[in-house]
Formats: sequence, structure tokens, C-alpha cells
Amino acid sequence: MNRLFLFIALAVVLIGLGVSTLGHQVPSTVTTQTLTQPQENKIPEPVVYGMFLRDLDTFNQKAQEASNRGDARSSQAYKNFYKARAGWSDAEFRVLNQIAADCQRQLKVINAKVKKVIEARHKLYYPDNKVRADGQLAPPSTELQQLQAEHDAVILSARDQIRLTLGEQSFQRLQQFLKRTVVPTITVSKVGN
Repeated sequence: MNRLFLFIALAVVLIGLGVSTLGHQVPSTVTTQTLTQPQENKIPEPVVYGMFLRDLDTFNQKAQEASNRGDARSSQAYKNFYKARAGWSDAEFRVLNQIAADCQRQLKVINAKVKKVIEARHKLYYPDNKVRADGQLAPPSTELQQLQAEHDAVILSARDQIRLTLGEQSFQRLQQFLKRTVVPTITVSKVGN
């Protein structure tokens, strides 16, 4: 029960943080064209690139697991999931995979900090795993907002590294690929009023 409540509380806080940062982007030293969408449904670049880089790294991990099991066919399918769809060269794909892995390692550190903050806040505001009788929720956490900004900055830095490493033409191809394949899978939801 405690784990379930902690998981639900963690999910609510992370969703709240994600929603609170919609429309707020961390300034970047490298300017980029934003993915074109109607203004009311504009997906922040940290969300788009975060999903893409996480998926890329996850597919690589799944490919390694399949390879370890001796399942070469599945391993190749995982490895080439995005490569085949986007038409990247082996060199471009190696760069993307390395940047994705580096990004995920950095995000793992930030996410561990987020978990500690959420657990500490949970103990402080919900000591008996119960919402207060008056329904009052914990106030927003400036520490979690700062960690969200760090999280977004890591993703935007990875995006900028992709642009610098692959060059403008390949980067624009990536932008178009994300617009066609990743952006349509994202749904923006309003929470609260």
C-alpha cells in the first residue's frame, strides 16, 4: 500500500512538474527552429527530444538484452527501429546512440535526486500515507522546479550536441523525422482549472 501511494504521489508530482513547464523552455546558446505546430498544441522541445532520446537508448538496451539471449533477429530489429525509418547512415546513427546514452546517464542522476525530494516531501506532508482531512496538498516545490529545469537543460544540450555533431542538414532531417513520427504521439493535457 505504501509503495502504491508513493508511486501515485511520484506520478502526480512529475506530471504536475511537466505540465507546469509546458511552454517554458530553458534558453539555449544554439538557436534552433522549433517544431512547427499550431500554437495551442505546441510541444516543448525537451518533451519531444526527451522522448526520442529515451526511446533510442531503450531500444539499444533491448537490443543488447536480446543479443545476450542469443536472439540476433530481435537484437537487429531493436537496433534498427529508428534507423530504418529515418534513413540515417551508420555513422549518424552511432552518434545519435552515443548522445542518447550520455543524456540518459545524466538524467538518471537528476531523477534520483527528484525521487529523494519527493520521498522527503511525502514523509513531511503525508506522514501516515493519508491526504490531510482538509484536502490541502503540499505546496509546490522550488527544488523540484529547479530539478525539472536541469532535466530540460540536459535534454536541450543533447539536442544541441546532435546539431553540432551531425551538421545542419542532418539535424533538419532529424527535426522533420521527429515532427512526422514522435510529435503526433504526444498528447497535451490540461490539469486543473
